Amino acid sequence: MNDTQQRRIDESFGLELRATLKVLRENAWVVILCVLMAGLAGAAYVAWSPKIYRAQAVIRVEREGHKVLNKIEDVESEDLKAEESLKTIEQSLTGTELLLGLIDHNGLRQDPAFLPALKRPATDKQMVEALGKHLSARIRYGTRLIDITVEDPSPVMAQRIAESLIREFIQEEGQRHEKVSELANSFLLQQAERLKAKLAKSEAALQAYREQNQGVPLEATQNIVVAKLGELNHMVTEAKGARLKLEADYAQMKKLRNGPPTALLAIPSIGSSPAIVALEKSITEKAAEAATLTETYKHPFHTGAVRQLRELKAALDRKALAAAEVLASAYESAAATEQKMEEALQKQEQVALELNKVSIAYSVLLREVETDRALWESVLARLKETDVAKSVQQDAIQIVSRPLLPDQPVWPAKGRVLLISLLCGMALGCSLPLLARALDASFRTPDEAERRLGMPILGVIPKALKMKSHDDCLVLVKQRGSGAAESFRSLRASLFLLRKDETCKTFLFTSAVRLEGKSFCAINCAVAFAQQGLKTLIVDADLRLPSIGRIFFDGAPVEGLTDILTYQTSLDDAARPTGIDNLSVLCAGNQLSTPAELLAGEAVGSLIKKATAKFDRVVVNGAPVEAVSDSLLLAGHVQSICFVISAQTSAEIASQAIRKLRGACSAPIGFVFNGVSGRHDAKYSYQYSEEACAHANGGSRNRLLKPPPQLPSRLLPEQ
Repeated sequence: MNDTQQRRIDESFGLELRATLKVLRENAWVVILCVLMAGLAGAAYVAWSPKIYRAQAVIRVEREGHKVLNKIEDVESEDLKAEESLKTIEQSLTGTELLLGLIDHNGLRQDPAFLPALKRPATDKQMVEALGKHLSARIRYGTRLIDITVEDPSPVMAQRIAESLIREFIQEEGQRHEKVSELANSFLLQQAERLKAKLAKSEAALQAYREQNQGVPLEATQNIVVAKLGELNHMVTEAKGARLKLEADYAQMKKLRNGPPTALLAIPSIGSSPAIVALEKSITEKAAEAATLTETYKHPFHTGAVRQLRELKAALDRKALAAAEVLASAYESAAATEQKMEEALQKQEQVALELNKVSIAYSVLLREVETDRALWESVLARLKETDVAKSVQQDAIQIVSRPLLPDQPVWPAKGRVLLISLLCGMALGCSLPLLARALDASFRTPDEAERRLGMPILGVIPKALKMKSHDDCLVLVKQRGSGAAESFRSLRASLFLLRKDETCKTFLFTSAVRLEGKSFCAINCAVAFAQQGLKTLIVDADLRLPSIGRIFFDGAPVEGLTDILTYQTSLDDAARPTGIDNLSVLCAGNQLSTPAELLAGEAVGSLIKKATAKFDRVVVNGAPVEAVSDSLLLAGHVQSICFVISAQTSAEIASQAIRKLRGACSAPIGFVFNGVSGRHDAKYSYQYSEEACAHANGGSRNRLLKPPPQLPSRLLPEQ
């Protein structure tokens, strides 16, 4: 949204707000009257309304509830921690059975002070419904407190009902607890007998199974078998690892057995033997010694060293062959050991499987015995608890605040009732004028008319004083210093400033419907032109209801527009001067039955051209647009159209009339808002004081004297 749109929205909002405030200001008496009437009604209600007293009590729902019994199969305990339990207690406080018990146990059914508005005899349903309207129970948010409220015309009865309600509810809870305890005790006794018999049967079955299996302690035997099975499994794993470790060396030895013995040294288990390693070290040292002697002495006296070297190599060959035999023996031994271990493991696994078959059934019987014993012992414990619970009162409800005797009525609340009645009266007083104004399709203000019609405002004419004669409408002559006179001077200035490029000489004043003041505006606008020194002609073109002749000539027959258009006279003969300098009048003339056909001819245009050539300004008073089509026929022959509206003009009708004028290719240049009252008069006018006007005219006020039809009498012009 750009700045221009935002500014328009703000301006529109401001206009609507000002219009609303204006309506309320103008109808302030309605608002005041409604407020006074509503205040009186509120005061009468406070004075005549029966007084209501309220007794209040507060109870607390215990968090744990001191429950002894737990949930055992069909016995279901109440979880007071849950929100549903609080809501259940809240609803139970106003339950039908509780209220009936309250009425019967406290002898309220025949008490005349109890529900005096209820007709006797009354049924239980009627009494419960009537009592339910007088009391309520509400949970305090975020707490475990419940507020109990009883309202009654009698303060004593309100306190009595509240106390009886709490007492009745606590007694009912105690009876319910006792009944639940008895039912639980009976149920637990039956369950204890059943579980005892079942336990005996399970123990007998377990003992028979033990005797069948020769009384072997299956648990210990199974543990031994499992331990042996684990040990054998570990031994088989070790034997297999040893065999796999020797298997690779044994396979390599079989490949190298037919080769030289030194080739066996490549086998890791043979080559890493300590004896082989020591011989290889001795051979290396002896070979180095023989090589050194040969290089130094070059004589065969070192043959002893060579011989020793050959003996060491031969010993190495023998050791290698012996190590190969040892490797073969070790591999065969490891393979045999692994096989024996696997056979022993298989036998132990078979023993374990057979033992499992026996122990499965034993375990089932043992678990059944343990389960039955645990249930039986649990039921015995609960049975003892229920025996104790019979004599223990389980107070899940605690009284926090007992109901006190009320000393002041809670209703009617004088301040609140009066405040609400005054506010309602003010709301009604403001709504009625606004509703009436909303239903009224007329324009609220000149600004609103300018905005809704989409045309500039030419002038705002205040509502004139009450006119006693026809010539009183000449406000520029009779009321020179009034706001209405000054508004026509402003209208004259607006018409002068319409088109700066050319001078507008012909003006047509029209309206949407009758009684908008178009003739009043046309006459005074012509007088304003004449008082400025412009030779002005005012033409009465409202041939259906002519009015200008009555003002200037007392309604005497005068030749006029119809006579010129029917070629019975000329403009020079029909245009009559008035007592106002520079102002001439062309009356409507003799009335015809078909004025529209007469105005549709070419003679109208020719007449206006002649009048324009002879006069400086020509002001035409047309007929209403919505009533007849006369003004639409005249619109094409004038330069400017001034549309007259009033505060009573319907916006829809005015817009429709403007659309018709635009359809005739003669859109109005603007509109004149006539008959404005109230503050608009001060806003749009700047009038002279009566003393100033009298001083400017020699201390006297002039009157317009009506002449005979031939010549008008004297009429002093404005100085």
